[in-house]
Parts: sequence; structure tokens; C-alpha cells
Amino acid sequence: MKIENIISNKLWDTVESNYKSGKYANAITDAMLYLTNVLREKSDLDTDGTKLVGSAFSKTNPKIKINRLETETERNMQEGLSHILRGLYQLIRNPRHHEKMEDTENEATQIILFIDYILKIIEKSKSKYDVNELVALIFDE
Repeated sequence: MKIENIISNKLWDTVESNYKSGKYANAITDAMLYLTNVLREKSDLDTDGTKLVGSAFSKTNPKIKINRLETETERNMQEGLSHILRGLYQLIRNPRHHEKMEDTENEATQIILFIDYILKIIEKSKSKYDVNELVALIFDE
């Protein structure tokens, strides 16, 4: 199965040129930049990397909530995503920014598929202030 048939169209549009031309490290970097832009847009923050993740998914005042954060499981999921995102920046993005890396098509495919999975979780998430939650607070049933 081809990667372009699996990942979101927006992500594919972002990585397509470098991926098709065999510049796999660049395609991975493009995917990470796209992820960063989604996080910035969702959180309304202008930081980068692990600092962006830390602020967006803060335990005390998260700008992005992937669930209601009411149960231990929900809080664990939120914290787990935060750890994964930090890892993506430290393991995937930063090395490709600081050193020349050569990635294979297989490596690029696996990483981009994982980034797509993470993006799907984030895109379903709620920003700090969700209109439906605000309305529910104001009006009694």
C-alpha cells in the first residue's frame, strides 16, 4: 500500500515533493514542521519543540486537551502524548536539524505514518476553550 493512500492529504501535500524525490530526511523534517504548525495553531503558542509541547500539554493548564482529563486513564493519555511528542522532537526532528542524516524510504514511511497517527489524535482534541463546553457550563439542561 502506498503511503499517500494512508496519511492525510494535508500531510502528504507537505512531504510529497521530498518523499518522491528520495530526500527522505527532508520529508521527515517536513512532516515534523507540519506537526509543529498544527500544535501552534491549536494551542495559540509561538514556541517550538519540547517547550511548545510542555506549554501546550501542561498538567496544570493545558492549551490542548485530547480528552476531558477527568479520569486517571484520561490524564495518563494526555501525559503519554506529551511524552511521545517530546520524544519526536528529540529523536526525530532535532538530529535532522543539527546533522546531516540519511534516511531510507522505509524509515521515512514508518516515521511519517506515526506522525500522521499523532496528528489524528491532536486534530480531534479540544483547545483550551471549547465552545460546547462553555455553553454547557452556562445553561442547565
